[in-house]
Amino acid sequence: MIITILENNGFEVISPRKIGMSGKDDDEQLKCAVLNNSIVLTSDKEFPDPNPKINHKGILKIHKYNNPKKDMTPLKIVRALKNIENLKLDL
Repeated sequence: MIITILENNGFEVISPRKIGMSGKDDDEQLKCAVLNNSIVLTSDKEFPDPNPKINHKGILKIHKYNNPKKDMTPLKIVRALKNIENLKLDL
C-alpha cells in the first residue's frame, strides 16, 4: 500500500520485491540503495545504522507501535517525505 501511495505522489520506488532483493540481509539492501542513489525507507526496527564511512542518501525508519495515536498513516508518511523533499537539502 505505501509503495503505491508513494508512486502515486511522484516518488520513484525501488521495492526489494520488484528487483529480487526480498529476504536479502540489511547490508545488501543498503548496498543496493547506494548503487541506485536512493534512500532506504524501512519499518525494520533491527535495520542497523550503517558504518559512517558508507556514503548513502539516508535511512528513514518508520516505527510501528500498533497505536493509532503514534503510528503515521501511509498518507502522513508521504506528506512528511514531501516536506523533506521541499527543503531542497543537498544530501
